[in-house]
Amino acid sequence: MKEMEQELQGKGFIRCHTSYLVNLFYVKGVNKLEIDLLTGDTIPISQPKRKKFMETLTEYWGDML
Repeated sequence: MKEMEQELQGKGFIRCHTSYLVNLFYVKGVNKLEIDLLTGDTIPISQPKRKKFMETLTEYWGDML
């Protein structure tokens, strides 16, 4: 997973949990420790990764405006 995370770094993907990499394009919203995707799926955010995830998502959404 670590290798894949490094390969996708800077391409709109971020690790939100030890078992998940998420494409920021598909993020619809965030509720506490869960990410709602445009596909209707929900995936968890680990507490230690939440701050970095939120910072990266905010920057990503800001760049889209």
